[in-house]
Amino acid sequence: MNSLIIIDYEKSIEKIERIVKSYDDFDKARHEFYRLNNLYHDDGCKEFVNKIKYEINLLSFCIENGKLININQQDNNLNYFIKTLSDGCKNYLKERYQSSKNKLLKSLYSLILGHINSKNKINYLYSFIDLTIDVYHENISLKENTNSIFLSNCLLNAYVNSISKNHPKIDEIKKEIFNFIHDDSIVDIFSKINLIEFLFSKEDYKNFDISDMDDICWNLAKSCNQEFDSIYILKLGKKISNKLQNKKYDWDDEIGSYYEKLMLKEDNFLGKQEFCKKAIFYFKISKNQEKIFDLTKFLEKTQNELKLPYFTLLDIEPSFFIHVDLRLIKLINFNSLELIDYLIKSDENMPNLDYDDLTIYENVKKSSPIFMNSFWQFFDSNYNNRLSNRYANSEKDKAEIYYNFIHILFSQSYMKIYLNNIFEFAYVNNIFNYESFIGYLNKYSNLDNKILKFLSPAILSYFNQLDLYLSNYEANFVLFMDSIVSKIEFIIREICNKHGIITSDVYSNNISEKISLEKVFKNDDFKKILSNPDYHFLKIILTDEGINMRNELSHCLNFNKYSFSYANLLLFSFLRLIKYL
Repeated sequence: MNSLIIIDYEKSIEKIERIVKSYDDFDKARHEFYRLNNLYHDDGCKEFVNKIKYEINLLSFCIENGKLININQQDNNLNYFIKTLSDGCKNYLKERYQSSKNKLLKSLYSLILGHINSKNKINYLYSFIDLTIDVYHENISLKENTNSIFLSNCLLNAYVNSISKNHPKIDEIKKEIFNFIHDDSIVDIFSKINLIEFLFSKEDYKNFDISDMDDICWNLAKSCNQEFDSIYILKLGKKISNKLQNKKYDWDDEIGSYYEKLMLKEDNFLGKQEFCKKAIFYFKISKNQEKIFDLTKFLEKTQNELKLPYFTLLDIEPSFFIHVDLRLIKLINFNSLELIDYLIKSDENMPNLDYDDLTIYENVKKSSPIFMNSFWQFFDSNYNNRLSNRYANSEKDKAEIYYNFIHILFSQSYMKIYLNNIFEFAYVNNIFNYESFIGYLNKYSNLDNKILKFLSPAILSYFNQLDLYLSNYEANFVLFMDSIVSKIEFIIREICNKHGIITSDVYSNNISEKISLEKVFKNDDFKKILSNPDYHFLKIILTDEGINMRNELSHCLNFNKYSFSYANLLLFSFLRLIKYL
């Protein structure tokens, strides 16, 4: 029995080594090992079954991690794999390292052994480098029949280990990498990009002649069949060009042109407008105003052909996101003054519902009774509900609370998305910053100098945290939000004072107390001062009819509200208010 096992085992090993050497389907190798593992399972075969198990573990690890093990994953995956090896497996790997005739497998065995703590660690890693370069030389002459990504991985692994272990072949490996990148007979573009990208991500390009690598990226990008591939390579070329401080090519204009090609190919309008926005972003950097104008007109024309409606509170998708992007495109040609004016005054920025018009409410009630029932159940369980007693008998009040509910959903979801896009876009494109904002408030608002002094630290904090937020660092909008919400309340009371609206209650003992914002917003005279969209938006943001930001922040009720999105809702609320001073 044992002799049969040995014969079967050795035949399987030879078969698998042929598969590995020819870089064939590794599923075949895995299948063969599992076949053996399942075939012999009695106690008398334990030693051979364990050897098969070790081989399965090794090959499976190598298969799953890029065949020859992508060096970028070694630190985590390889070390984890090594920790799982038993002493018996380590001894078996040493045996296979000595007896295997397959250089690729020998290099894998030596790589594993070189990461195991032992007195021969460096020798094994040196062996890995030597064997890997031997495998590379064996296969480089067979370019037509060899996977080029495999060859670039050979060079990558040999290079990284030779650098870290001060291997004498380092200069030879550098030369092979340089030759591989410049070899016109290697047609797999990404096998070269794989090497170039690694060298620049690790700053190893300093060890190479990189004077023409921007040219290589430019030409490789032009030879791709897929636009996404071309864009990927062009973005890499742009990074290299910046390192070289070489302005030979207009990378941004070229990237924009490929996004334009994707836009023209795309059938779905939402896809078209996404590619259009990206194309315009890069054309703006390259200052290609003609393209920006043409693409904006193209997008508007397509929108009109599809007869997409202007977004409303009750009909948001898909037109909401289309209009957001169209407005971002529109903002490209704004200066700081025009942008802030637009945010303060334009009705395009505001959702609008006429609370005195019961038509929408009646239509929804008739056409969607299931929706209405679920809406009331939701609101009846909501934290700010007063439905069960106060609104039970009045259809007009029921309509108002229904519209409030729609406003809440809109503000919580879509206004946050819209404002996040607006403020991020404007800041990145340098048309919205601390200096321009404070300058506008000084020159064009009715805020006095005293208020501006109190306001400036909050505004500065907003832009400092926005910078951190966009740099993928943890941002903290607490200072801005705590400060701005009190300034918003002050401005509301100033507006009331300006129009003779009393905002304090005086008691019989001559003690006065400021009335709540809820009472201010219920004052009929105050409602007449603000436009309908401004009034209802601010009511939802600030009072217990909606999100109740003033109360949440003043009493520290919800730390989750201190976010970029909620900061933008407050900043926008502040902007909408100052025109009424």
